[in-house]
Amino acid sequence: MSDTNSQKISFLEDYVLSGDRLNTTASSFNEDTEEYWQYSLLYILNKSEGGKDAQTQAFLKKLEKSPFKNSDIIKNLLFRQQLKSFGSAERQALIKQIKEIVGIRSDELGSNNSSEEKKESASDIKLNVGTKANKKGGIEVDIGSAIKLFLKQANEQYLNLADLFSPSAVDAIATKDSISKLKKGEVAGVLELLKDSPPTSKLLLDLIMRDLKENNTEFGRRAIHTKLTVDQLKKLGEMDGGLYKNLQFVQVMAGKLRPISDVNWQNNEAYCKAYLDKLRAFARGPLKH
Repeated sequence: MSDTNSQKISFLEDYVLSGDRLNTTASSFNEDTEEYWQYSLLYILNKSEGGKDAQTQAFLKKLEKSPFKNSDIIKNLLFRQQLKSFGSAERQALIKQIKEIVGIRSDELGSNNSSEEKKESASDIKLNVGTKANKKGGIEVDIGSAIKLFLKQANEQYLNLADLFSPSAVDAIATKDSISKLKKGEVAGVLELLKDSPPTSKLLLDLIMRDLKENNTEFGRRAIHTKLTVDQLKKLGEMDGGLYKNLQFVQVMAGKLRPISDVNWQNNEAYCKAYLDKLRAFARGPLKH
């Protein structure tokens, strides 16, 4: 472990256990470092007073004069606080920030005039993409529509899905209802999103099969292919028997059949025999066809 990482871990241990986190931060970092403002602000905004006491306000005024006030970390912390303490006074500023984050121009949602403040009846509510009416007469986020909108924007703007989603979103993107509606480019994007993730997505095999057939992707080309379990590989083989004629697929399967162990199977006769028996059964089974 590098000295930098060791120092960071040591600081975080002290910070978490400290009864005076401001002094702990000040003793570890100077005001000309982003870390000083990050950890000081993190403590300030999580105080029981809700960040509205005199100490917090004084610190925020001090932060305004800092060159780090516009860093991504600081802006994210301040935005988080605005969401937590949302009220009518902060409404316009918060809406502006959300528009900037989502990438919506003001003219796309209409001007912010006094008529916008008027109450509307349920029948007058105009739904935008990503919202739907609820039973109480209000509106709520329609996750399915929101995802479709993101996918449309990603396709039109040639964005990588990784710019919009994390791997944990895959099960929301690819559902039984939506998977057949995904374009082949979107299927490829979803699988790339999973390149550093375990093979746990519910419809992963369906996505892989579509990718192999519609995008003419060779098995083994995507990182997720080599992470599949033996059972998943067998199911893929059942979905397309032609995979057993694919060298990459056979090699991955053969490698997965060997149990994970510290034993050097090449120098252990019993272990080697057990592994070869599995390979022989594999060769006489699916490979025979």
